Amino acid sequence: MNSKNRDWTWSVATSFGVIEALKDQGIWRWDSVLRSARQHAKHSIGSLSNANNKLSSSSSSSAPKLRDEIKSKQSEESLRTVMFLSYEDVDSIYASNEDFKNMKEKERVRGTHLLEYFVSRCNEIGVSCQAWIRQGDPKDVILNEVKRLRPDLLVVGSRGLGPFQKYVLGLGMVTPLGCGVDKTWNQLIDGKCGIRALRLEDLKMNSFDSETQLTTFDQLTSKVAAVVPTGTNKGEFNEELWLNSKEHRSMTRFVAYALCAAEEALRDSNWFPTEQEHKERTGVSIGGGIGSVSDMLDSAQLICEKRLRRLSPFFVPRILINMASVTACATGSHSIGDAMRMIQFGDADVMVTGGTESSIDALSIAGFCRSRALTTKYNSLPQEASRPFDSGRDGIGEGSGVLVLEELEHAKNRGAKIYAEIRGYGMSGDAYHITQPPSDGRGAILAMTRALRQVF
Repeated sequence: MNSKNRDWTWSVATSFGVIEALKDQGIWRWDSVLRSARQHAKHSIGSLSNANNKLSSSSSSSAPKLRDEIKSKQSEESLRTVMFLSYEDVDSIYASNEDFKNMKEKERVRGTHLLEYFVSRCNEIGVSCQAWIRQGDPKDVILNEVKRLRPDLLVVGSRGLGPFQKYVLGLGMVTPLGCGVDKTWNQLIDGKCGIRALRLEDLKMNSFDSETQLTTFDQLTSKVAAVVPTGTNKGEFNEELWLNSKEHRSMTRFVAYALCAAEEALRDSNWFPTEQEHKERTGVSIGGGIGSVSDMLDSAQLICEKRLRRLSPFFVPRILINMASVTACATGSHSIGDAMRMIQFGDADVMVTGGTESSIDALSIAGFCRSRALTTKYNSLPQEASRPFDSGRDGIGEGSGVLVLEELEHAKNRGAKIYAEIRGYGMSGDAYHITQPPSDGRGAILAMTRALRQVF
């Protein structure tokens, strides 16, 4: 191999506890890696140049004891370490091992048998270990050889260890400005506003008589909201497709918004995995603040009318917002931060993440009106209300925004386009007031400081 090409490495990953246990058995020595891991308590990178296949020195009689030590140390240490094998390392291990020296060159791809052998030996003594290949130059001849001869060892992306970079690969939106990223962006650029006057049908009181609906509408002190436009035209949310079709009938509106946005984001990122392993390495972190309050209102009315048999069998799953991580108005941001950490800690290669909400209904609006959280000054001028960056901001809206996050090497291996990188994530639970943050901004400062610490 040309020594100038150093973008490729053969990699073997295991946990810090496993390395410690194997080191104690004299199976291999990575003292510098262990020392670095202890000092920094972070992801560590080290060379395997002195490995020389010491793994084979473990006898079958010592395996049970070793497994116990490994389990103990894995429970004590969550730190993980990644080892990179350079071409010199691979050559060194080949030269010192009779099994590899006896292999005919045409029967193996450089390095792949070493990885396979390493993993199998680890598994024999109860060590869970994964091997993978990191791609540098997509045109590299080694990549083509691996794809041709040993595709089973070409795992797309890395396996959750090391200082991972998290990138945004796909975008999806359902907003009061329209359905889709392009529609929303163009409306913003044109200076359009998605806020309008409330209509009676927006209250979603279908199970109530006309008089009750009108009385409720009249008693609302706020009559403006940012409502997602519905219809069958391009850029509108199609209720017949997303809410009334047979496969979506059990879903409520806020879930349908999220599905619509997620489909766009996945299509934008070109991520539709077919292999089981890739599906298992793809996660979801999407939350909402309230859930389907209108379902609760309609169902309560059935009890009042003594028509409980009319209650939908899907009532419980339709209202289960608590199946997601819910932190009120911060839910979407927390969901993205949690997704970022899922990639960072190696639990996923790809995450579909964001927030969704559909709280334009009689009970939600009435509740926010009673808490004085909604605007009352712009009922006759709805397009001037609810400015998000105004110090006097107030109002209510609905919609969904979804991102596809992906680990950098995983994205590069499949040639995906990249929008941005997420460098840091910070949060703060101030417990100061039910709705107001501290006036000195200390909660926001703490959250931003924690995010910046991950960057610098």
